[in-house]
Amino acid sequence: MTRPRHPHSVADPGLQAERTYLSWQRTGLAFATVGALMLHVSSGQGNRWVDVPGLFGLIIGACILAFALLRYRTSVAAARGERPTAAAGLLRWVGVASTLLGLSGLVIVLVGL
Repeated sequence: MTRPRHPHSVADPGLQAERTYLSWQRTGLAFATVGALMLHVSSGQGNRWVDVPGLFGLIIGACILAFALLRYRTSVAAARGERPTAAAGLLRWVGVASTLLGLSGLVIVLVGL
């Protein structure tokens, strides 16, 4: 009978891929939450253009959640092959989306739509 090799069989001993996956999940849920709140606040306004930032937040949140799963699988495969797993393009994309969502919310609040 052989002993289990649990600590040595883990491809990523620090569980960085799992922590990163959870971080992307939180980011996606945050986008979806902000989008849902914006839709809720704008529901009684009568102006359909006010719904656009809320829908944008929901769609981006769903995209981030879907991409998080794909990114997790890629990271685990890369860790087993000892390849780098950086995703600088994704960080830029999420930064731009965060800025757009924040600015659109600010415009809605300041204009009082």
